[in-house]
Amino acid sequence: MNSPMQPRQYTLDFLPAREPTLDNFIAGANAELLDRLRRLDFPRVLYFWGPSGSGKSHLLAALKRQHPELVTADDVDRAGKREQTRLFDAYNEAVIGGPALVVAGACPPRALGGGGKAMREDLRTRLAAGLVYQLHPLDDAHKRLALAEAAKARGTEIGDDVIGYLLTHFARDLGSLMRMFDALDRYALETRRAITLPLVRSWVARSEDGAADQDEAGPG
Repeated sequence: MNSPMQPRQYTLDFLPAREPTLDNFIAGANAELLDRLRRLDFPRVLYFWGPSGSGKSHLLAALKRQHPELVTADDVDRAGKREQTRLFDAYNEAVIGGPALVVAGACPPRALGGGGKAMREDLRTRLAAGLVYQLHPLDDAHKRLALAEAAKARGTEIGDDVIGYLLTHFARDLGSLMRMFDALDRYALETRRAITLPLVRSWVARSEDGAADQDEAGPG
């Protein structure tokens, strides 16, 4: 039984992915990095790092979609030998005028290989010598603002009590929260109801029942 002091953390894997763009990335303390990416205002190689949920994959996917000529690499801290070799070659191509290289990882480049996969020293030092940004996760105030602005843009409202409930009971990264809002907004339109706590609980119950039915049915 779940304790009232430790509410259930729903994963909601059945939610659709939200298409990442630079426009729907909430910058928070990362405004300078976002501005550079918008204008492609960086040297031939750019490295940014941050914890899971900080938006690394969102930025890389959005940047690649907008500028397919760029070379991007995510989760460099988990790269194996082959991936590191390809990344090293891409780095060398970038610095002599080839496609620019944008790399993301969970730690600063000087710390690569410090507890995960072994990292080539020549690659690590090259990445560390370039332009490096730390990607800061959004605080709760910015998450609340992002959800409120998303609701306003759709001509609806989402109360502070609902936002607080989402932050307490669901995955706290902004991507998951926005996917949750998208789903709740669709459900509110279908049922012609406002986005309130009763609606959230009703949607969760319906969604979990549907997921359970699919599990019981098994593969088709």
